[in-house]
Amino acid sequence: ICGKPDWCLVFADQTKAVCARKIDLDKPQFGSAGTIYDLDPKKAKEGTFEPSWKSQPLASISTLHKVNSLVIDVLGLTKEHVEHLTSAERGLSVKTIALRGYASSTKQTRQKQVDTTVSHPATIWEKLFVANGLPKDAWRGVPGFYWNENAKCPIFESKDGILIPCRNSWGQIVGFQVRLDNVSYQAKVNEAFQEGRNARTAKVFQNDDGSFDWYVFVKGSSHELASGTTKETSVKFRSGLELTFKKGQKYVFVSSAYKPEGTSAKSFPHFAYSDDILEQARFSDEGKAKVNLMSKVDNLLVTEGLLKGDITASVAKNTRLSQLGNICVISMAGVAAWRPISDFIGKTELKKVKPIYLAFDQDFEDNDSVFERMYDMVQD
Repeated sequence: ICGKPDWCLVFADQTKAVCARKIDLDKPQFGSAGTIYDLDPKKAKEGTFEPSWKSQPLASISTLHKVNSLVIDVLGLTKEHVEHLTSAERGLSVKTIALRGYASSTKQTRQKQVDTTVSHPATIWEKLFVANGLPKDAWRGVPGFYWNENAKCPIFESKDGILIPCRNSWGQIVGFQVRLDNVSYQAKVNEAFQEGRNARTAKVFQNDDGSFDWYVFVKGSSHELASGTTKETSVKFRSGLELTFKKGQKYVFVSSAYKPEGTSAKSFPHFAYSDDILEQARFSDEGKAKVNLMSKVDNLLVTEGLLKGDITASVAKNTRLSQLGNICVISMAGVAAWRPISDFIGKTELKKVKPIYLAFDQDFEDNDSVFERMYDMVQD
């Protein structure tokens, strides 16, 4: 649709595709993921998709908050992740880190969910939920949790990295984004070799010394045509084939959609309040919010990136942003996910009572996709 190989979804019957870059508001939208485009039915390949899993409906907001808060308590935060968050690059204090609720999801920290008091494989979750006034199956509908049939117990799982709580306007934790510890590279084949009898695919792996091991295959098969190692981020062949190596996503949402009885992640807007406002958040034993934090805000900023939103909200009073008073930074996962924020602002009529500032990355000047999303949001 847009000429790029990522930020897209294809329907199982291959009749439609969703593009998160080329947004056309005159066409149907796939939630906040992008615009739905019709594909050429002549190019569709026969096949059926029968998932062996069935995604659970999302749990209530209060349950999401209560269960996600317990996940933070169980996993804790590693020394390495504390050092990253307090580094000059991030500038957060230990007090702010604790307030915001970051946690570490690593192979070692996820071992903390193992129940060591019993002789058979089990996790602590069901006991922990009951001890905190929740039903023992409170994990159902919470992204990251799934059912392990062999051990007969729920398990929390995510990619390795820093868990960044995604909070709603009341401060409840409705999900997690992960800042990945290790970001893999993807190999892109130039357009001339993406279709037809000369179609190729490629894989790439980065070595510890920064070099890349690359492999080229006949598209749709495991037949390897060529391989090699390079320190460059692209490889050109005399045939005209060109490989380009690009870093994958650094931030992903926690999801267990493809696990037994797991749950898909939902891209909620993230509301990052200043530390002194977030400190006033209070919740009932059931996880329900008791304080209207938005009523304490003078101005709103809209940006992309959950961690960026947190940092901006925490340090604002020590910067030029202090002239805006108490701020709330509403963050989206990416520029294509602006619609839920716009809907929230419109539904609550915030734009009638509070100034709203757009704070997108400066690349909107050169990146057409970023500029178009910002323009769409302003027009909406």
